[in-house]
Amino acid sequence: MSEMYVNKLVVGNEVKLDLTGDTVTPAVMMSGTTAHDRSGAPITGTLTIDDHLDANSANPVQNNVVTAALAGKQSSIAQSALLTLTVSGWDSQTMQQTVTFAHDTTKRNVIDITPSEVPEWSAAGVYASAETSAGITFTCATVPETALTFKVTSMEVS
Repeated sequence: MSEMYVNKLVVGNEVKLDLTGDTVTPAVMMSGTTAHDRSGAPITGTLTIDDHLDANSANPVQNNVVTAALAGKQSSIAQSALLTLTVSGWDSQTMQQTVTFAHDTTKRNVIDITPSEVPEWSAAGVYASAETSAGITFTCATVPETALTFKVTSMEVS
């Protein structure tokens, strides 16, 4: 005699549970998870999901697609560096100093100054005046009395 399962529960005239329209199958459930199919029979998932990135994955949850997508984003990840404008680095004629920061000039540079250093930047009138793929040039109104440290982040803007 075959086993009988309950797939619908009616109390009085009210349907409390109805599995007859369910579409869940073991193939779409994570391996080891349990549920009931539309007949009410217990089922166990068989879908294998990788536990690490793998470019050669053949599992239904295609980890290789995720890996390729992440690799494609690598070029848009922001680059950043902590840089310093030294006191001795200022050209007294042009009132400029260039710091080396190799980056893609098609990306946007964000200069982040520590709040405690803002008064020094302001007092000396320091600002970024030019950039090349090799670095950023700063201009000042007066040579700062101390070295100015800042973080520059180069990122893709969409």
